[in-house]
Amino acid sequence: MTFLRDSSQGLLHEAHFLVGPGATSETGSANANSQGRRGDDALVTFEDSPSRPVVDNAIAYCIALIGDPELLPEGRKRAENAYAELKAPQVAGTLGAVLVQTGHPEEGLRLLELSRSAIDIPLDLLETERFTVTGYLTKRNVFQARQAFRRGMQIPDVDQTSLHRVAPALGAAEAALWLRRFAEGVVPTREELADWATTIGTALAAWLSADLDNDRRWALFDAAGGDRSTLSTSSMNALAKLTKALQNESARSHDRETADVSETSEN
Repeated sequence: MTFLRDSSQGLLHEAHFLVGPGATSETGSANANSQGRRGDDALVTFEDSPSRPVVDNAIAYCIALIGDPELLPEGRKRAENAYAELKAPQVAGTLGAVLVQTGHPEEGLRLLELSRSAIDIPLDLLETERFTVTGYLTKRNVFQARQAFRRGMQIPDVDQTSLHRVAPALGAAEAALWLRRFAEGVVPTREELADWATTIGTALAAWLSADLDNDRRWALFDAAGGDRSTLSTSSMNALAKLTKALQNESARSHDRETADVSETSEN
């Protein structure tokens, strides 16, 4: 995936405003659209330049990072233009990131997978995994989404903040899965979930968190295909108990790994 730092600083200076301090998907769309218009004005100079695809790609990726639904159509257009000119894996990843956010997960995931092998910067890889989670959740494939989330969590020396923004959505998919299993009488064992304790526990805790708006919680549950007939006081208590058990197992696993590292260092 091509990011701002991969392109010439001079060309991308005009695009940088799109990801200024504090920019998130919740940033006001009117302000973002105004900034987008400023970018168009500034980029007229590059319309006939060989660097135009680079600039289009950089702006498309900025839009993908912001995730504003009102800007994403513009991001898709720019990403498609860039990829038409530059068939590089990094540019494919930018288009893939936009596609999974605009309801085209199949092609988006294919392009993200194509780009993954070309990534050598941890933060870039983290964002690729974040968009991959989004794509698989759109397909309601909780197992693949879970794997992408875990790959992101295992990237060393990188700020995980953006990845954790998709944790509630993954948690909703996990909740839908486990509530259905509870209704079917399936009870997980620690051994069955040991390998996935950190991933599933983190996601479920994010969805159950009191900090998550309740309307958002149930919107995510419905989007994940959750069955509200599986909801009851006992099933939600079981889900909370499972979450706590997973978090405890994750903590024990971390303690064991820390002890092993310490022992190895001493030896």
